[in-house]
Amino acid sequence: MIAVLTAVCCMAVLVLTFKMSSVYWQKNETVHSMALEYAERILKSGIVSRTGQERFERELKRLGKYHIELTVYERRRFEGEGGRIYLYEEWDGTGDRKVLSPGSYLRILVSEAARGKLEAFLYGDGATVVTGGRMP
Repeated sequence: MIAVLTAVCCMAVLVLTFKMSSVYWQKNETVHSMALEYAERILKSGIVSRTGQERFERELKRLGKYHIELTVYERRRFEGEGGRIYLYEEWDGTGDRKVLSPGSYLRILVSEAARGKLEAFLYGDGATVVTGGRMP
């Protein structure tokens, strides 16, 4: 009798775990596609704006707690003794709007807030999405 009850309890826990893991997987895929779409919008328009970033943060808040790190590396050209030298400088993020120059790189890192030990054991660590690209 005890073996049957233990087996039934284990089956119930496994069913719930597998159902929740698929929900977490779908949420991670949604965050990934949202981050890709946001990066494509920036690269297409060539403009990084504070309002666009706040809108993206609000969209992600619906799915959970996420930390967003947006980094822009601007290409600077210098004339040196050996010819042209290209260096990349990180944008400090001041101002409400930034027009990206050709050759600039964009990196967006979206990471989920840390989960508890049991949640991380059952469903894995939180999602981390890195996306971006280079301005043509």
